Amino acid sequence: MNQSANKGEKRIALSDIILAVIIIPLISFMAAAFNTNDVKHDPKTDLYWMVGTWEQVDKPGTFERWDYGLDALNGKAYTVKNGKETVQENLKITSQGHTLFYHATVIGQNEGKEVTFKLTKQGNNSFTFTNAEHDFPKEITYINLGNNELQAIVSDGKPEGKSFTVNMKRVVE
Repeated sequence: MNQSANKGEKRIALSDIILAVIIIPLISFMAAAFNTNDVKHDPKTDLYWMVGTWEQVDKPGTFERWDYGLDALNGKAYTVKNGKETVQENLKITSQGHTLFYHATVIGQNEGKEVTFKLTKQGNNSFTFTNAEHDFPKEITYINLGNNELQAIVSDGKPEGKSFTVNMKRVVE
């Protein structure tokens, strides 16, 4: 009787192992499938709606332009006065692994060095990039308002902190 009980325990232990070999990978696969952090981002597809030229509503002659690059979205912020274009910022959105990064080089600031912001929030029509180490801004949010309207919110990342909003309309080219 003692031997048959031991055999029964071995069968249960073996069946538990077989079950674990099948179930654990299945659960891991399902968890990965539903984990949005594992989604590989591509700026060309995630932010396709930003491609084009946008003019600030309250500052005519001030633009932001985004174009498809080889592996990024390339942008620039600039003004046009008397037919002369003056670039204020060079911009780029890249993908590294499973996240997007927003890179800004502002003419005359940060000793000409690029400042990088990481994608931290994403909604159906919005993307927020954050760099908590930067003095200002710490957050940049782009919102697709539809009807060829875009909004950029530039802030220190605090709910009631320093911020400004830029409303833009797509320029028909």
